[in-house]
Amino acid sequence: MNANSTSSTFVAHKPVHPLQAPFAISPLPPSNKRLPPEPATQQGRTRQSPTSRSKILVAAQYANQDFLQGIARFAKERNWHLITDMLHTGVLPKRWDGDGILAFVPYQSDQPSFANGTKVPNVTVSLADDCRSIPRIEPNHFEIGKLAAKHLIEVGCQNFLWAPFIDDPQNQERFAGFHSALKTFGYPCGQLPPPHAKSFQPWQENWTEWRQSVLELLSKPQDRIGLFAFNDCLSGELLTIADEIELSVPDQIAIVGAGNETVECEASHISLSSVDPNMEDMAYQAAALLSDLMEGKRCETECIRIAPRKVEARTSTEVSSRNNSRIHRAITFIAENYSDPNLGVNPVSDALGISRRQLERDFRAEKGKTIREHIEETRMKAATRLLVERRDDTVEDIARSVGISSPGSFFRTFRKRYGLTPSEFRSGA
Repeated sequence: MNANSTSSTFVAHKPVHPLQAPFAISPLPPSNKRLPPEPATQQGRTRQSPTSRSKILVAAQYANQDFLQGIARFAKERNWHLITDMLHTGVLPKRWDGDGILAFVPYQSDQPSFANGTKVPNVTVSLADDCRSIPRIEPNHFEIGKLAAKHLIEVGCQNFLWAPFIDDPQNQERFAGFHSALKTFGYPCGQLPPPHAKSFQPWQENWTEWRQSVLELLSKPQDRIGLFAFNDCLSGELLTIADEIELSVPDQIAIVGAGNETVECEASHISLSSVDPNMEDMAYQAAALLSDLMEGKRCETECIRIAPRKVEARTSTEVSSRNNSRIHRAITFIAENYSDPNLGVNPVSDALGISRRQLERDFRAEKGKTIREHIEETRMKAATRLLVERRDDTVEDIARSVGISSPGSFFRTFRKRYGLTPSEFRSGA
């Protein structure tokens, strides 16, 4: 996004690198009152007339353009006056006497302490796990992980890796979504070690050990890898390592990050695909929540999660040909609908909007097997997982769950593929 495309209220600034130490802020004296305050009239403040402009402080050292556009859009609707000094100076204003605070905390910071120490309503948009401001808006990390997994499946990856940034609940939740989607489609998932352990440390402390571990894992020969990194900064580092060991991106490894930060994603020699966390909507919803609090309404939820918008696909995961794209869409459709007993070649071709004959020809040329064979393979992979996970279900229940209505057909197909009956497989698992 062009830095000059946002509202004239804001000036574009060079983003603070996420690995730099956080800016030190001297907060006001802390307050134990963390829930929204009572209406302004009960605090001795004079409620503004409907025609006056509310003064809202944007408490952020750095905020990307999507965040700024989200609050600018709401501010225009409500005729707010946004105080954006901190975006220019990096310093919290002194003796501030406005009506509300919108804080943006991309990483660990003392800004929430400042906001909670004031007597005006405040809402925090947080990307940091240690932020516990009430109320706050956060991305839905689980859904971000699911979206990344679906994208990597669609571009034809067969093996999958998760690259965490730090060992914290935020990373764990994002991995849970990624792993959950892959598991539904019958794919396993490996993990790289995080470059940081339990705290936000400089890269140099763990860099050598982390880099060597990643080099060893990525150097192992395997089919095309789909790698999901916690953020765009980390995906850029992994792109560099892939280059060093001559691992072709995206042909041998497809990389997707999260955050959709323009600088990190577009500046590399290979542009990086990234999950757009929907920052503009997070900012808009935060402004709407702040407006409610300023009107004396109470917030019933401590944290509101906003779903991601989409994967912004770039070169690091691109599909090289039209046929590949079509085949990968067919594979995704089958993975999402294998439990339908009526699933066959015709429903797949109808969903893709191409003829059955053309789809069958392209699928065999690309994958070396028929669509029916792939449907059977997908169902059997799902069956092996369900036999272990749902031990209280009968074999007949498992067969129906994967779209096979005849227990006899399920028994024969399973034994032919694995050399064991479903019951024998379950007993040995």
